[in-house]
Amino acid sequence: MLAGDWTDWDLCRDIALIPDDTWKEGPAAVADAIREIEAKHAEQRFPVAERVEPTPDGDRLRIVPLDISNGDLLSTGLDAVETALDRALRRGGNGLMDSCYEVEILRDTITRFANNPQRVEMDLMLAAKSLHRQVETKEYADSPEVLGLIETCQTSALDIRATHPPIAEARDLRLSQSLREMTDEQKELLEVAEPVIAPIETDELREEMREDIRRLAAPTGPVPRHGTLGPAERNPGLVQVDAANRVFSRGAKMWRRLKEDEALREKLWKRGVDVAQVLGALSGVIMLALTLLG
Repeated sequence: MLAGDWTDWDLCRDIALIPDDTWKEGPAAVADAIREIEAKHAEQRFPVAERVEPTPDGDRLRIVPLDISNGDLLSTGLDAVETALDRALRRGGNGLMDSCYEVEILRDTITRFANNPQRVEMDLMLAAKSLHRQVETKEYADSPEVLGLIETCQTSALDIRATHPPIAEARDLRLSQSLREMTDEQKELLEVAEPVIAPIETDELREEMREDIRRLAAPTGPVPRHGTLGPAERNPGLVQVDAANRVFSRGAKMWRRLKEDEALREKLWKRGVDVAQVLGALSGVIMLALTLLG
């Protein structure tokens, strides 16, 4: 920071706001808290309209696409945000008030910027990140209403990105440049991580992750999927951006799911999976994601 090389001030702020009790627990607790913050940042910065959840038998992870229609979801999303905001304010006792920073952002978004998808998308993510931060620091209670408001903001922002190509394009331009400048060491990190993560994935998810990592590690030409080369894959730059979004989003979601789901960890241990090694590999993927996007 003193040298002027630090660029990720959002990440820096969130680390600085780690509760004092965690710092008092020592370096291991702080490192774990920082990895959780990094995972959340990576998941937010590489949005893919899907969630990661356990398989029915609970011993692997799979991808479940979010149900997004082809229509313009801007108005519907803002209506949902307004309803969730009013519910959180009406319930009371959670620290959220009309004068709060996040409430002012959301009110302005709903009343002033409803016709500007780019502004709405940015403000919804800003409000969601700030609400997350306040819940973590105990400024706001982790009540169902506050958590529901956070989830509604994030979902609505994802819907906008999915249905407004210019917004997704602006986000992808910066990532595309970073991917072109990836070092051999960064590519190797992904290649080494892929087989470590594989035991916790379904066959379908494992194959998709393997193909996407190959695209990122070998950017000189597109890699055909299942023996075909579709129109989008004739543009290696576009294919790389899509692959990066999937790899980094899924890596962050898998890391968080594995950290939060004790039953899943126990089943993986019983199958002989080194959970600590998997978490370490996923943490490396998350760090690379944050480095590439700055």
